[in-house]
Amino acid sequence: MPSGLRATFTGAALFDTEHAVVVCETRHIALNYVLRDDAMTLLTKTAHSTGCPYRGTAHYHHIKTGGTTIDNAVWYYLAPLDEVRRIGDYLCFYPKKVDTILVDGK
Repeated sequence: MPSGLRATFTGAALFDTEHAVVVCETRHIALNYVLRDDAMTLLTKTAHSTGCPYRGTAHYHHIKTGGTTIDNAVWYYLAPLDEVRRIGDYLCFYPKKVDTILVDGK
């Protein structure tokens, strides 16, 4: 179910969207995935990638703002496996690498 989601880093808005989904992943806390088009302004693509047997190959972005860079803080799947193809248009931010994440304003 989509929910309102807002995140900031060094005072700058990373995203403010109504197009977020919560994904429960194996051995992880529930994570918020954000529609890619709603969150690209402060991101820089990296060459880093990792493999996941459940989702496919994850690619990464750095967050860059105010002279600060957080390496590989965001991941996404260009070609997720069929079982999770829904997340192909979404990004996920490591919660501990951003300053705030508010769900529905809280």
